[in-house]
Amino acid sequence: MPEDRRDYERRSFLKLSVLLAGLAGCGSQPRSGTDTERGTTATEQRRSPTQTPEPESTATATDTPVDDAGEYPGYENLPNPLDVDSSNPFVQLNDQSTDNYMGELALAMADSDTVDLRGFLLGYPREVWKNETKYERHREEYVTNHEKTYRMAVESGMENLPSPEFGVFDHHEKPSSGRVEDTDAIGSAGTDLIVEEARNASPENPLVVAVGGDVCTVADAYLTDPSIADSLVVYWHEQVADINEQSGYNVQNSGWSAYVALTRLATVLDHSRGGYTITEEEVENRVPSPLDEYMMSKEHWKWGNPLQSTDWSDEGEFGAGDEKALLLAAYPFTRMGSEPMSVSGLQRAEWDYEPKNVFPTLSSGDSASRLIEIPNIDRSKTAFWRSWDS
Repeated sequence: MPEDRRDYERRSFLKLSVLLAGLAGCGSQPRSGTDTERGTTATEQRRSPTQTPEPESTATATDTPVDDAGEYPGYENLPNPLDVDSSNPFVQLNDQSTDNYMGELALAMADSDTVDLRGFLLGYPREVWKNETKYERHREEYVTNHEKTYRMAVESGMENLPSPEFGVFDHHEKPSSGRVEDTDAIGSAGTDLIVEEARNASPENPLVVAVGGDVCTVADAYLTDPSIADSLVVYWHEQVADINEQSGYNVQNSGWSAYVALTRLATVLDHSRGGYTITEEEVENRVPSPLDEYMMSKEHWKWGNPLQSTDWSDEGEFGAGDEKALLLAAYPFTRMGSEPMSVSGLQRAEWDYEPKNVFPTLSSGDSASRLIEIPNIDRSKTAFWRSWDS
């Protein structure tokens, strides 16, 4: 089943949640004072400081002009994001670990030496419409399964795997000045890892961060050290055919961080519909044990097991989405076309952020743009299994 069915299901759920919730922005609310009991790595890295609320924006226009989008010093020197492939160093970043197989794919690509995987990250800021009790329960699910994915891969004999680490679990607050450089960084182990690996990379061979969820950790790395921009490329499955529709979960849960990333970093947006479907039979026959058993049994709190859920595909099949960020970055042959984009302003978020105007407005760009959309993806199933079969 094409991926757009899953997108539709998520959009319907999100719109209903927005109508019912009416909550303030996540970045302006404190986290619960108690983290669930886990190992110190997960617990300590999930903590983030309480942030002070912003006053509500008085702007009434849908779009607010932005002076520095794509015009800040050094933008023209960013690497061309279409020049990267599997020879670049990679970091994988996702938010939810139970409704997709991006983590498993990233580790398979590392084990097969398809890519030099430098980081295996998860970060998950709270949706602004979700109460803290549910958020902490869901966060624990994603953190637990992020670590379990790694453990199952190791037990399956896979090698050369980076340990699971964690990015930011909060949103960035838009500063009153509206300037990216006035945005406070949050800090996390994942932030530090991206900064370090980007410093070790170069403009000629930049670090690639493949993102299947929000871009808060990527934005945090830039805010921590803006000098890494010339050695960093982002491939983002932000889950919509047109970011200006604002209907995608990944872009919504990025908030102001999306504007930071898209105006400051060389970025490719996966705007493709569909892609490929993997089956339970393929997983059983091509993935080593016990990782195959884990892939066929793990469950998301809402969607259930990806291969068994009928919300977005037929039973026994999985229509992949987040995984495309890895495949588009590593395999240029999967990119069916490309279009330059530009950030032309800000628009109000569909979710209830404060202030409201935190989302980038996209327009067509020129050939010098470092913001690119990929409208279609092809042969991804071949690319997906290439690492498992090698």
